[in-house]
Amino acid sequence: MDNEGKITHGQAAFLSYASAAGNIVFTFTFATSIIGRAFWVAVLIGALMNIPFALWILYLGKSQQGGTIFDILETGLGKVVCKIIIVMYLLLNIAIAVCMLNMFSGMIKLYFLQFTPTFAIMLFIVLICTIFANSGIQNFARLVEILGLLFTVNYFFGFFLSFFKTFKMEYVVPVFDTSSIQFAKGIMISAGTCGESLMFLMLMVGSISHTKKHYWSVIKGLVSWSLVLAFAILIMEGDIGQELLSAIAQAGVPVARVIQIGDFVRGLEILVLLTYQYIIIEKTIMYIYSSYESLKKLFHVKKSIWLLILSALSIFAASVFVNSYNTGYFFSVFLGSYVILPFVTLVLMLASFSVMIKKKKNGGQLK
Repeated sequence: MDNEGKITHGQAAFLSYASAAGNIVFTFTFATSIIGRAFWVAVLIGALMNIPFALWILYLGKSQQGGTIFDILETGLGKVVCKIIIVMYLLLNIAIAVCMLNMFSGMIKLYFLQFTPTFAIMLFIVLICTIFANSGIQNFARLVEILGLLFTVNYFFGFFLSFFKTFKMEYVVPVFDTSSIQFAKGIMISAGTCGESLMFLMLMVGSISHTKKHYWSVIKGLVSWSLVLAFAILIMEGDIGQELLSAIAQAGVPVARVIQIGDFVRGLEILVLLTYQYIIIEKTIMYIYSSYESLKKLFHVKKSIWLLILSALSIFAASVFVNSYNTGYFFSVFLGSYVILPFVTLVLMLASFSVMIKKKKNGGQLK
């Protein structure tokens, strides 16, 4: 990890906020079809469930300040265990990136660039994001601050006017029209998908100052995302109803198309499209950066343009190989439901064990 500088409190908050804004912005329709009207509540709770894991990562990071979770693993458990975990992390990170790139590219091709090859859309995104990833976390965090603010304001501006004409309260009440088992399942899917933030925090923890302000910044970022996402789903549900919301893909764009106020306010899908674009840019930067940092640790090098290129090419090549919106969609649901949180839990348990070993070697003191 390059520790020439530390990210600011605001950057830590926006990086946490943006890293949680992952594949769930495309796949929440799956859980909506299972849970019904209560999904916005399930999302709120599920996203907040990531906070204890985030605090766990921050606590572990404090034991080896300036180091990532991988550094902590290597110190206590050795290089072999560390390399195995890094390979698993790398493959999972690429898989998550592939899902999002396929879903975004599929949406762009369907609604706006029907005659443009999907690989060309993917290549453009990966190319731009590789340049920013190469600048280091302290620099691209500034971009994430801007994009995070833009996509949030942009999204809600696109739907704000719907309250005047389109939003119907009968679409959102009664809220709990589902079973407790289905509601619990929705919470776990939400928690797992938003757990992408934990994957990034494993690396980001090496670039923060271990102060209460930084810790609160991470928490604020996760809380903000849980509120924003839940409210966004509530708005869309009130605009078109749960049944239709759960049946359409790329929900934001179709929902925006039905919003029309008078003869002059229409075509708001362009605002929602921009929202998706901002999210995909900041997320792809994080995916490439995470893969790059993983490879650097794996091969014990401080900086290598070739490893950065390899990181970008791995994500791009895998995305082109899949080349399917549906595959990306359902694989993302699978990862969020069954893989991300279990993997994070495994890594944090091993890291905790590593800290205990280190503490024992140092006579009960962490040095």
